[in-house]
Amino acid sequence: MKKVIALLLVLAMIFSLAACTAPAPAGTDTGKEEQQEAGNEEAAEPAEAEETGEKVLRIAYHATLTSLNPFQGMSEAMGPLGLYGYQTLFYKSQYVSDDKMIGDSGLYPGIGKTFTKTDPLTYDVEIFDYVVDSEGNKITADDVVFSVEECINQGNLAMQVGAISSVEKIDDYNIRFHMANTQAGAFNNSVTQISIVSKAAFEKYNGFVDATETVSTSCYLIKNFVSGASYEFVKNENYWQKDELRTMFDETNVDRVIMTGVVDAPTRAGMVESGAADWASRIDQSQLYLFDDTSKYNLFAIPNSLTYVLSFNMGGSKTEGGEASICEDNQKLREAIFTAIDCNALVASVALGNGAVTHTYGNDGYPDYLKKWDEEYYFDYNPDKAKELLEEAGYKGETITLLTSNNTTWSKIAEVIQGCLIAVGIDCKLNTVDDAMFVPTRNSYAGWDVTIDNKESGDYVTSTFKYSFDQDSFGGMTQCGYTDEDMQVLLRAALEEETHNAETADAFHQYLKSIAISRGLYYDYYNYVANINVKDNPLSDKCFIIFGHAQYDPALFK
Repeated sequence: MKKVIALLLVLAMIFSLAACTAPAPAGTDTGKEEQQEAGNEEAAEPAEAEETGEKVLRIAYHATLTSLNPFQGMSEAMGPLGLYGYQTLFYKSQYVSDDKMIGDSGLYPGIGKTFTKTDPLTYDVEIFDYVVDSEGNKITADDVVFSVEECINQGNLAMQVGAISSVEKIDDYNIRFHMANTQAGAFNNSVTQISIVSKAAFEKYNGFVDATETVSTSCYLIKNFVSGASYEFVKNENYWQKDELRTMFDETNVDRVIMTGVVDAPTRAGMVESGAADWASRIDQSQLYLFDDTSKYNLFAIPNSLTYVLSFNMGGSKTEGGEASICEDNQKLREAIFTAIDCNALVASVALGNGAVTHTYGNDGYPDYLKKWDEEYYFDYNPDKAKELLEEAGYKGETITLLTSNNTTWSKIAEVIQGCLIAVGIDCKLNTVDDAMFVPTRNSYAGWDVTIDNKESGDYVTSTFKYSFDQDSFGGMTQCGYTDEDMQVLLRAALEEETHNAETADAFHQYLKSIAISRGLYYDYYNYVANINVKDNPLSDKCFIIFGHAQYDPALFK
């Protein structure tokens, strides 16, 4: 999803971060007194590299991990854990490649050795027959079936693994996946999301929910985990894979990675500037001036996998406890609101110029994004036209309530949109809720008319369409409460592997635009900064840095 652009500010850049997740024998909770509250202004002091000759990398990471549960929901904090803390059957990346890819599938071996598609809904997966975890547990088909079923049962990755209907053991090292649909990318996305663990270890350590170390098959092990604060990835000296079969996903070019969770962006930047960290993720545009000296730092940017979007409350009259919105049955009013919003102002004032306006419900970081959309009308900012549409809509000054979370970015977006609407004569008020209350409030279809949100995709921009508009995923309505069988027919055509193409993607895009229930706004860029001795930034499919594959100048470790 999101090709690393060549806004790569100093392509040398950065080291790869992110996720070096590592396994290690599971321990127990070290106690609340050792834990740091997420978002604390003061970062936990990273442990110093010892004079042992080991290669130690220090990362100031933008999210805090609170559990080592391998099946927790996908989040920024989960990213490193999913990449290095545990292993999946296969891996993928659209940013980097090596000669270990399985044919032209886009997949690289993990625990899985290869796979065969036996019919449109069935895949047979063969795993390596010598996989063991860090406590010596041998991994067989039974563990794969257990892991898949446990992940599905926990429900935290429902959108990612919902395409799996069932899984069954063929023999000790072969597993059959029955898919629920034939949508493009469904199998690849599913088998790169689910961590595979030993059933015995998972049960022994109570699902790792209170663990301070991992039991894993990965090339790195997590040790010294302090919930909400920090942890370390330590090279697994007894890693099971043969050296000649390792891919870029299980190389170990550093011995230890100290991960410090620091929610405050200026603090992360300060850690690199002061030398307390070798690399920091998600640096604010306003802090980039600190790293102008290219003899000391490498700086790069990549498109955010998330697109900021706006959707109307179309389900208030259909939902028990919901409230019918004035926008639900007034398309002209919806069009007026969309047309009144200056998306370039959002990029300039919220992203500080470090982003781009999008022209569909998603962004151009996906291979099936159509460049022609950039040249077409897409609710282009036009205050005069917005006023005309308001008149056609019969708008009489009713209050429009904009739902937003209280996180900094969303609050800024809301303020800009509110200003745009007031400027054309719309009475707009904000309903700002805590992060934890945003989804329940949105799903209640009460107390709001229009809502900000952000949406990620799988491998295609059409996956973004699915994650908001597939009525089968949201109890018979789209996520914003709309029902429309014609839309569902177009959506299925855009998603199905055999019919997924430019024509079907465009047909859905044009239809969504024609009914004006949701629109994309803009996306921003992720900024990373690293010590000059971090030489490159290989990325996983989720934009987490494959730090074990990155290259480093030996001076970094002196």
